Amino acid sequence: MAYYHGSLLLSHNPLLDPRFATFDTPRIVDFVAQGDMRQAFLSCELNGTGHKVRALFLRDIAIRIGAERRPQWQIEEYLFCQPIDVWAKTIAALLPKPPDHAVRLVAAQYSLSREDLGYARSVIHHSLQSGVSPLRVSQGMWFFARNVVADKTRLVRLVSTFDPQLLQAELDLLEGFLP
Repeated sequence: MAYYHGSLLLSHNPLLDPRFATFDTPRIVDFVAQGDMRQAFLSCELNGTGHKVRALFLRDIAIRIGAERRPQWQIEEYLFCQPIDVWAKTIAALLPKPPDHAVRLVAAQYSLSREDLGYARSVIHHSLQSGVSPLRVSQGMWFFARNVVADKTRLVRLVSTFDPQLLQAELDLLEGFLP
């Protein structure tokens, strides 16, 4: 729904979205703590906030409060807090495609395109198979890609080697310069 103030269209600015006045962060944190990621995700819906922004917000909340330690977390919960941006797409595209998930996932319920759903599933699947947090992998992928490499072509070249020593060497080059 578009909102107008005079001739100014307000529908794309989340701060001008009337729902912003009732945005309830403590309630969202409670949903995350209970493992109700769908409701948390839906509660974050504001004009201008697509999957990436909402997923980033929920991912960081989930990490901060330790919510993913709940035993019922499955791929579906992780999809609500797996932001997909250019860096995540670049890295996920290099991973082997995961096997089909037993549950039919509908990209629209996560506000994702089918392609981005595939990227998110891949990161989550391979993280879980490796026994590491998909949320921490998401954070690490972004940090490494954006702050260490900062070049898509170079990122592909580095990551496609699957050599952790090469990746560590990149980090070592920036020792003392990274936050």
